[in-house]
Amino acid sequence: MIANQQRTSLLPVQEPPMFSGDYFDYPIFIRAFETIIESKVDSNRDRLYFLNKYTAGKANDIIKGFVTVNSVDGYKEARKFLAKRFGDPFHVAQAYKTRLKRWPQVGEGDGLGMQEFSDYLICCRDSMKTMKSLEELNSTETLLHVSSKLPSYSGVRWCRHAFELRRRTEGSVTFSDLVEFIKSEADLAMDPAFSPHTLVKERMKGSGRSTSHKGHPSRGTTRANALSTSSSVKARPSHATQGRRCLSCSGYHTLDDCPEFKKLSLEDRLHFVRTSNLCFGCFNKGHMSKACRNHMTCKKCGKQHPTTLRQDSKTQTESTLESGAEERSSEGPHISNCANVNDALVWGDCVVNSMIIPVWLSHQDNPREEVMVYALLDDASDTTFVRTSTLQALGIQGIDVKLNLHTMHGNTEIPAQRIKGLTVKRFDKRVEIVLPNAYSRDSIPSRRNQIPKPETANVWPHLKRIADKIPPYKEDIEVALLIGCNCPKAIKPRELILGKGDDPYTVRTLLSWGILGPVSLIQDDVSKDVDVLCNRIITREIGSTRIRNDRP
Repeated sequence: MIANQQRTSLLPVQEPPMFSGDYFDYPIFIRAFETIIESKVDSNRDRLYFLNKYTAGKANDIIKGFVTVNSVDGYKEARKFLAKRFGDPFHVAQAYKTRLKRWPQVGEGDGLGMQEFSDYLICCRDSMKTMKSLEELNSTETLLHVSSKLPSYSGVRWCRHAFELRRRTEGSVTFSDLVEFIKSEADLAMDPAFSPHTLVKERMKGSGRSTSHKGHPSRGTTRANALSTSSSVKARPSHATQGRRCLSCSGYHTLDDCPEFKKLSLEDRLHFVRTSNLCFGCFNKGHMSKACRNHMTCKKCGKQHPTTLRQDSKTQTESTLESGAEERSSEGPHISNCANVNDALVWGDCVVNSMIIPVWLSHQDNPREEVMVYALLDDASDTTFVRTSTLQALGIQGIDVKLNLHTMHGNTEIPAQRIKGLTVKRFDKRVEIVLPNAYSRDSIPSRRNQIPKPETANVWPHLKRIADKIPPYKEDIEVALLIGCNCPKAIKPRELILGKGDDPYTVRTLLSWGILGPVSLIQDDVSKDVDVLCNRIITREIGSTRIRNDRP
């Protein structure tokens, strides 16, 4: 008995997850709360205290009322209210279906993405046992929609598998059948010895060409965005002939002639070629475009690249260089003085995380009116920016000012709004920081894959210990705030976990833990596009006089 108690005391302290009102998270939260808190605490008043502690946002607003009343039945009433508001099976089921509908396409060769997709589908299948509203996942429309998110090779195999299954059993194909198939595909994709990606690498290794481009800079497009300026170097892709079967639709034509492939955007076409391990010069496998001897000729411009990979030079260079800053001015480049791109490091083979964290944004004059947004903590900028649409949602009107915008095209005076009194709270609302003067901006340049996720931390051994400290990823939250070094309380590092060499590292600020650096590899290719975001912003306010507002 004593030995068991000693072993138990050495275990990490268990805590239920923070619940902020997401229907999808309610079942997990309430089961954890009942197991970790309710079963070990006898007093309903104490239970209510813990319920208040582990809720945030809309959910916490409900609990606060019962804490204030402090009645004997407060805990029971609070539980009933939570269940009615967030635990309705229809709402929970709808949250599952919405997330499934928004799930991104799994790329060719993306084993980790396939595994994450499989894990979520298993969660959906298990939830079907208790939620009748999820039974529509068995519909043919849903099965088609889910299977359309698979890589092309898995999608074809699923069609064949479903056809054979229906013919063999003379019954309907169910959602559970699809889940089992995708689980098997995910296991195969993650197998270290026999995954398709491993086979491709072995073939490339055998050809002696896989290392021919190592150590050399990519010839792909490099774009640097610094809120108001961007530069572009024209890519020089190549072309090649294709086998009899189209890799996109399995038809009897070349990939360059595929109607379905042509419907994709240029970015999606490049992504398909890259993740399928095809040569950008001939659309064949086994070599890179740098070593290609069979380049295809563009039918539109006559240059050595596939017609379907043709990039409009004006779009790629003139448009970005000449009008990049102007476009962002019309969008709301409400920044000033200087937007520099300095020594931008191009991680051509990695997805790179930045210090982007969820916070609750509000104004001191109306603290109850708040919205959750992602905030980019940027110690290279000396100013704080907030999206105009977010200010409108909060009903905040600032003072019109002029800012001096300096880009590679010269100086430009632009209108902006200065907002005083904005505050941010940590995800769990236990920390509040008053922001310095902020300026309105129509958008905050960022990419969704830059946002740190708990799953990312679990991939790296030295980051696993803080995986449960990284807030869960929220698809419906926009990056609407940039906090610069003029707010050191928000961005100052409080704790670091560095790792080795080029490993990503993690930083704890008062607002959250975050991950910085390259976190996942992407198939390397000399013709791929590389995007770089550089948010070095220096501002100078020209004046604070009221500017005529032309908006209705």
